[in-house]
Amino acid sequence: MLTSPSGFVPMIDVSFIQGDIDWTLVKNYGVQVAAVEIGVGNDQANPLRAAQVLGALGAGLTVVPYDFCFALPPDGVHINRDPVSQAKLFLQEMQNLKLEGRPIALDFEFPRQQDMQKWKDSDNYVSSWRAACLAEVEQLTGVTPWVYGSPDYLEVTKCADDLELTKYPLWIAHYGVASPTIPHPWMDFAAWQYTDKGVVPGVQTLVDLSWYRPGS
Repeated sequence: MLTSPSGFVPMIDVSFIQGDIDWTLVKNYGVQVAAVEIGVGNDQANPLRAAQVLGALGAGLTVVPYDFCFALPPDGVHINRDPVSQAKLFLQEMQNLKLEGRPIALDFEFPRQQDMQKWKDSDNYVSSWRAACLAEVEQLTGVTPWVYGSPDYLEVTKCADDLELTKYPLWIAHYGVASPTIPHPWMDFAAWQYTDKGVVPGVQTLVDLSWYRPGS
């Protein structure tokens, strides 16, 4: 049974990698929130999104839909690479699942720093792409989305240069530490993903575990 720190509740995040999940067992283990990957970048969606969302809701968990963002420059092939189109693609999937009006997270960890040249990308481009996508999601939904990322990735992609980011709740991914590093310009976090090797009954694979501050 998971026991959370004072002021936090346990959260897992899942994608197609986790496969079919027994959400009753997950809930009985103490998990209260499930972040479910809905969209994957510019042209894909999690094929298990509907089953995972409905299962989590049916077990009484709070569901946070998230998009694994592809902050990539245009390549003349993928029509949804720009931040506005990618945001709309993600939000359409959310609407199909009737997930409007709840917390939303945008996952920024791709392309990885060592692969920037491969994708003809840059830290500055990711920074501007991120700002545009966040603004579009907020404008279209009226919900201020969370920003997910590791301290290193957020710092490398110029988060400190964008003071507007402070309006977006931070979901920080930092493992193996007593408390996470909070990159500038944030002062605190809404959720802390503290491991990617969680073992939770009802989930067939290792799973990411976070502490979530309700109301964030």
